[in-house]
Amino acid sequence: MLRIVLRAVYAAAGSVLIAWTFTGPFHLIRPVSNPLNAEGILALSFLLLTLFCSQAPAEAAPETTRYKFPILITAVLLCTGLAFIPAINNPLLHDAYIHVHRATTQTWAEMVRSVVVYSPGGDDFFRPLGYLSYWLDARWAGINATAWNLWNLGVHLANTGLVWLLARRLSRGITCATVAALIFGVHGVRPEVVAWVGGRFDLLATLFTLAALLSLSIFVDTGATRWYGVIGLCAFCAFLSKESAYCLPLLALLLIPFYDATARRRILSGTGLVTALCVVTLAYRTWFLGGIGGYKTASGAPSILQFHPLLTLKALLFRQWAILLFPINWSAASLPLKLAVLLMVIVAAVFPLVSRASRKDLTTCLLWVIAAALPVQHMLLIGTDLNGSRVFYLPVLGLALFWGFLTEGCRPQRVRYLLICGLLLFQVTALEHNLAVWRGVALLAQRTCRQVGAELSRDPRNIAVRDLPPFWQGVYFLHSGFPQCVALNIGQNRNTGQNINRVSLQDGAVNGTPGVRLFSWNDVTQRLDEIDGQ
Repeated sequence: MLRIVLRAVYAAAGSVLIAWTFTGPFHLIRPVSNPLNAEGILALSFLLLTLFCSQAPAEAAPETTRYKFPILITAVLLCTGLAFIPAINNPLLHDAYIHVHRATTQTWAEMVRSVVVYSPGGDDFFRPLGYLSYWLDARWAGINATAWNLWNLGVHLANTGLVWLLARRLSRGITCATVAALIFGVHGVRPEVVAWVGGRFDLLATLFTLAALLSLSIFVDTGATRWYGVIGLCAFCAFLSKESAYCLPLLALLLIPFYDATARRRILSGTGLVTALCVVTLAYRTWFLGGIGGYKTASGAPSILQFHPLLTLKALLFRQWAILLFPINWSAASLPLKLAVLLMVIVAAVFPLVSRASRKDLTTCLLWVIAAALPVQHMLLIGTDLNGSRVFYLPVLGLALFWGFLTEGCRPQRVRYLLICGLLLFQVTALEHNLAVWRGVALLAQRTCRQVGAELSRDPRNIAVRDLPPFWQGVYFLHSGFPQCVALNIGQNRNTGQNINRVSLQDGAVNGTPGVRLFSWNDVTQRLDEIDGQ
């Protein structure tokens, strides 16, 4: 009876989502102004159906000779890399200009000092490995945006390869590993991390988190004590990269369901080491920053401490599943994207009918998603434009494993491969759509900086700009990093090379300064208009 109800709910939510996708906002009992609620209900009913329909453990996949393993990993990495080709030549965006400008002008001594001495007025974060990577990048990439983008893509490819290796060890199956790695690599929320240099911290935190989990898995299987040191080193590096890695102790503990009882002691031992390092790093961070740090509310209080139980439950148990299953920036929608949504609704409806994956494995994967999202639970309520979706970079690991186990449990094989193709087709379509939005905004930002640079070149007066939007179509725009954007000369994507001190930002309707030209952003023309009389 419960399955019938869930299927009815799925059908109703799917119909609403498809109707909204093809027609836009409409009225059905009450106005349907956006697809998030339909996506959330659809996602939850799908997940519950798969759990109810998955009972017996999936049959073990036949072993493949070892020489095929490198071929499969290479194929996965190649597909992932090709998917991101449209973003390789993107100009920088938002505070990426600040990071690049600072890295190219900062000395080694200044970089080291920033790790041990907190500078008031800083960004209230403790991410030394991320800033070290920026400093190293600047040594070889200079201010070439393409080179910086390639570094981001390289780390993402490394993460994708680690997901394949980890999924292979946990599932013992080739299909699970390959599907999990592909989903992780081409998931639609990737543009904010891979195509934005400012997302470097998430890349590094995930890199070392995956390496720590993989090392722990090898330690559990082999018992070789040398892996104990590798686990500790990788975990420590993860904590020094970004706060999202503080979920690592929980992820390590959630390895237990994938192993028999004899391995529990080793997992607990590794988890203890990871937890101890987490506590030490968090303590140093708190001392260094003089508090918890992080993003702040309008009142100046740390946003992570603004805990609201109902909002947290909504974020963890509803909104994040909507975004993870339908990772689409709805600021714009093409016909291929709409057809891909229709395909995804159909594919997801078939999976519970044909898959008999282990309920224990699927449940554990979903718990991985929730565990990875806990450090950023206060940032999960993102909107239809996917702004802020970088917080899902690590949680996608659990979802990728979920799809891997689910597809490996599908029978017959012909149906399995059709479902895999449909699933990946949707993800790639969503990814390419979202990447196109990011590229368009990056080019718009570059064009805006060049406009100001041209004005500075022809007029000796300084320029002040107001009303620059912080976001455009869900993408971080120029409210942060604008002076650096105007000043930097980005290789082939040449901006202006103007003096950074000749450009300033002003918030609100302020009066102009004598001798300074004042410009204001025009949403309609997507240009800066000079305000007369300044």
